[in-house]
Amino acid sequence: HRDLHLSIRRQRQMCIRDSGLWKPNPQAYLNTAETLGVAPSACLFVDDLEENVEGAQAVGMHAILIDRKKRSTYSGTRIFSLHELAQFI
Repeated sequence: HRDLHLSIRRQRQMCIRDSGLWKPNPQAYLNTAETLGVAPSACLFVDDLEENVEGAQAVGMHAILIDRKKRSTYSGTRIFSLHELAQFI
């Protein structure tokens, strides 16, 4: 997997549905970044659906697939539990 090593200057969590749009609509990701006051490239997106992870990547976000059942063949950054997320932040 790709080693992201993101640093958190200001931690804030937000659900994309708060943007008024639904994943994987690219504007949903962009609206979320704008609401947070950061560039998409400063965001880390985690989801269990490949199409949503790919949607976030398409707008420049860092994205990680959480594959709890270990069945995905996704070639990007993938974790198997949220406990693994700490290594990226």
